[in-house]
Amino acid sequence: MDVVTSPYFLIYASTATRVVPQEELLDLLTRSRASNHPLGVTGLLLYSPGDGGQSGTFVQFLEGPRAVVQDLYLRITRDPRHRDWTVIREGTSFDRRFGDWSMGFRDLSLVRPEDLPGFNPIYLQGWTLSRIVAEPDPILQLLYSFAGV
Repeated sequence: MDVVTSPYFLIYASTATRVVPQEELLDLLTRSRASNHPLGVTGLLLYSPGDGGQSGTFVQFLEGPRAVVQDLYLRITRDPRHRDWTVIREGTSFDRRFGDWSMGFRDLSLVRPEDLPGFNPIYLQGWTLSRIVAEPDPILQLLYSFAGV
């Protein structure tokens, strides 16, 4: 697979401008899944609420056609729920890392997130500490760790 047809990925982190309630996160998940699928965009969205009333953190891995992912990221940076966006890493890969769903999601504050429609239970996939450490991609190590492994 050459660079032109290889999936492009972009990983960013941002600070939530406020605590995002569960209902709003579910609505975000539903809308993201519906709009990203026809565009060929897949990925993983993680939200970790802050401690003691702090606003929390988003980490997102987007993958798909380069122009589409870059345009989507620019739209995300205009979302008032985020600030302080930082691109952690971007590039191309030989295959999709999160191609089995249009958007994975985990609100780390939920007790039983696996009951949520559209939720991908990334933390239930058997990633042990040794498996995380063995992952050659340090960004995926971070994502898996953040996902609650």
